[in-house]
Amino acid sequence: MGRSLRWAVSLKETLSLPNFEELFRKAIFGLPEEDVKSQRAFRYKQDSLACIIGRILIRKATCDILEKSWPEITFERTGRGKPYLKNSPPNYHFNISHHGDLVVLATENVPVGIDVMRIEKRRSETAEEHIMKLKRQFTEQEIETMLGFVTELDRWRAFYRIWCLKEAILKATGIGLTDNLRKYDFWTKPNHSFEPGCYLTSTRYFHEKIEQKSWRIEECFIDLLYDVQFLSPDLDDIEEFEIFDVKPDKHF
Repeated sequence: MGRSLRWAVSLKETLSLPNFEELFRKAIFGLPEEDVKSQRAFRYKQDSLACIIGRILIRKATCDILEKSWPEITFERTGRGKPYLKNSPPNYHFNISHHGDLVVLATENVPVGIDVMRIEKRRSETAEEHIMKLKRQFTEQEIETMLGFVTELDRWRAFYRIWCLKEAILKATGIGLTDNLRKYDFWTKPNHSFEPGCYLTSTRYFHEKIEQKSWRIEECFIDLLYDVQFLSPDLDDIEEFEIFDVKPDKHF
């Protein structure tokens, strides 16, 4: 037990599978009624599929790590809507995220937060305009880092990178949405080139100006459009890291 997993699934590639309809039916039949009802509430097909894939990933990871059969596991939700395993051992934690084409999951033996974002340029405003509109959520050094990039696209990437980090730490700590994101200060290297496929652990995290060295930060840039962040405390025993580490050429 205690294996660390990092899984990512592409909705586009899933939909393009020749036996997609068969697999989708199997997925529906393999999920409890409340999960099936949840996916029906979405208006768009991709959101519905992301919901199903997310539930399947959580159950599959739980079965593999805890060595339990599919019917043995039951999930419930906290008051904030976060899923958790009923009668879970204390050292089993998971988190999931979805944005755009990707559904991603992380598991740890300590609390973990994961977030994924599709890097998009807003046509109605520049990156600088958007960043300054949200400046109350960033520290001065974060703003300086984001605006320090020359190209418009790199500024947008820097914005999504830092915003993704803030989302991940809130998920890892279980705090949820907060009005003061300035307390969570991330020092990223401004000379990073955002190369697709790169994996970083160099980012530093400060909470209320105190560096939190016990937190492990992992960043993956799957391609030019997607940034994935993992945060967990005292992470030093990864057994399976399926993105960019032991399987750098793995397709999603």
